[in-house]
Amino acid sequence: MTSQPNPELERYQQSVMAKLDLLLPIFAKAAIGDFSQNVPRPHQQGELTELFVGVQLMLGVIRSKITENTNAIRHLRAANRALEQEKAIDEAILGGIGDGLVMIDKTGRVTFINEPAAVLLGCPREQALGQSYFELAPLQDQAGHRRPTTEQPAAMALTTGRKVDCGMAAQLYLVPVPGGSVHTKSPRKSAKSSPPSPSSVSPVAVAIAAAPVIFGRRTVGAVCLLRDISQEVNLDRAKTEIISIASHQLRTPLTTVKWYAEAALDLAKHELHPDLRRYLLTIHAANRRMIEQIDVLLHVSRIEMGSLKVHPKPTDITAVAETLARDLAAMLEHKAIRFTLTSAEHLPRLQTDPELIRVVLQNLISNALHYTPEPGSVNIRIATQGQDLVISVADTGCGIPRPAQRKIFTKLFRADNARALVTDGSGLGLYVAKAIVEKLQGRIWFESEEDHGSTFYVALPLALAHDSVKPPKPKPPLATIRRSL
Repeated sequence: MTSQPNPELERYQQSVMAKLDLLLPIFAKAAIGDFSQNVPRPHQQGELTELFVGVQLMLGVIRSKITENTNAIRHLRAANRALEQEKAIDEAILGGIGDGLVMIDKTGRVTFINEPAAVLLGCPREQALGQSYFELAPLQDQAGHRRPTTEQPAAMALTTGRKVDCGMAAQLYLVPVPGGSVHTKSPRKSAKSSPPSPSSVSPVAVAIAAAPVIFGRRTVGAVCLLRDISQEVNLDRAKTEIISIASHQLRTPLTTVKWYAEAALDLAKHELHPDLRRYLLTIHAANRRMIEQIDVLLHVSRIEMGSLKVHPKPTDITAVAETLARDLAAMLEHKAIRFTLTSAEHLPRLQTDPELIRVVLQNLISNALHYTPEPGSVNIRIATQGQDLVISVADTGCGIPRPAQRKIFTKLFRADNARALVTDGSGLGLYVAKAIVEKLQGRIWFESEEDHGSTFYVALPLALAHDSVKPPKPKPPLATIRRSL
């Protein structure tokens, strides 16, 4: 049995298909990304009205989102262009500075390096990126000993999170990568030039400043600034050599004046007019001070040139102090200062340099005498303490202000109260004493309070004791020398 066609159903189907055909071009455009078409408004409501309205709303939302995305992309492109411009400016600034600049991540890998740093390290920029900075920039001291990675400024900045600045005083030398272009005015090389052999690459004196890069309270890297200070080091070395030569030349005539002044005083001890004797004593005292200052300059020049030599031999530290005390008696004649030297029993002799020990004690005792107002006291004590032989020089002088204490061993430094009390002074004595004590494998430190005196300590390891020498005769535990003027 066949069904009869339904004219109404057919008309309904045709009407729905006609309405759906209106959406076909809209969907076709949308398929290729064109959402600009609008759904035609139906003349009367029907079954597909909600569909048409929904499609129109969807098209409106899509067009709105497209507009938002377009604007966002436009802003991103503008921001990206600004960032690229800032990056270009930063790279131009960093590349244009004369000092070398290297940026590393927290593992020590190079993330940025400018051309001066690449030239200084002897490594092309492209090759340096991603490599370990500590392998590219090994450091050594003046004696040629490699500095451990953990003691390099960049590593210290990474681990401590603080800036580390090592200038000329640190005496650091960069060992360039063999085959690099160190010491060249420009990194460019001719095609015919061959890389230098490792033996021809010499260390370069550098000043290094390293600062941590901190993000969110975490150290994520570091910035290292490298500066070639070879010229400054050479000029400083030349200055030191000139001072050394001049000091040697000045010492001979001053020593001659000293001898003749002493001879004149001895020959006419009882026949000189009091005024003439006073003049000779003044000449002798001034001459002694000049010789002491020249000796200090000589020691400074030897320290800075690395030519300070140690000539060890069995040394009785107490005997050195006693001899020095007798030599300083002239200084005590004009000051009401009580001076004592106390030595413990059975002190061993040390295998050390007696002349350098004398220089250290002379600087410490002279300072104590100079900066102790009358009436006052200076007390020297020598005894063993643990694994060390400790020498202490205590005075009742002006003391060292707390702000000045951290600089007291630096070259040419004098505290304000010391300059006010004694106008003449080089500020080199404690610098020399510290350098010599460290050269003798010892330690030096102090305790001080302003207006309440100072005590300086020198500790020499008993490991330097000379066992083959018989111990000295026992001495009384009280003062071996006790002078009160």
